[in-house]
Amino acid sequence: MTLRIEEKQYPAGGRYGEFFIGKHLIGRATKQPEGWQVHGKRKTMPTPEMAAKVMLDDKLNTIRKEEDLTRKLMEGLRMYCGGRLPHTTK
Repeated sequence: MTLRIEEKQYPAGGRYGEFFIGKHLIGRATKQPEGWQVHGKRKTMPTPEMAAKVMLDDKLNTIRKEEDLTRKLMEGLRMYCGGRLPHTTK
């Protein structure tokens, strides 16, 4: 899969890029003279590849947090059900 950046312009001026790997949008970053500043981050990354890595790391961290919450909710349900989860008819 290849990294692709679609550069766009803010209405008030300035440029930003939408970063894609294949057809999947992975994030956005503002174009700075020193490189790319990923949205929601303070540090400017000198290369597009480093900016893309920051975006993907952020996605993984979000997924890990969501997984942790889901596991805690599942454990809460298990305790509510007396230690055994009900069977599903899937």
